[in-house]
Amino acid sequence: MSKQWTTGWYLLGSNNGEGDARLIAAAPDLKALAVALDNFWTADFPGGPDAPIDANGHFRLSDDTTALWRQCRAAIAKAEGRQ
Repeated sequence: MSKQWTTGWYLLGSNNGEGDARLIAAAPDLKALAVALDNFWTADFPGGPDAPIDANGHFRLSDDTTALWRQCRAAIAKAEGRQ
């Protein structure tokens, strides 16, 4: 395995050390974005992505938005070590 030193991280066997380093550097911002989206949606849909109606009695989210919200929550859980 090759070893590369990039911005303080050893990346073993990586062919794209610079890209990996950029992704690592962006991770806190990406997590903050996911949390902000989750909070935004939760304000109107306190029951989460699978709630049948929102806090104002409107119909549920579109299937695409529901899937995106689930992915968002899964990414947050992964970043926090819960998945």
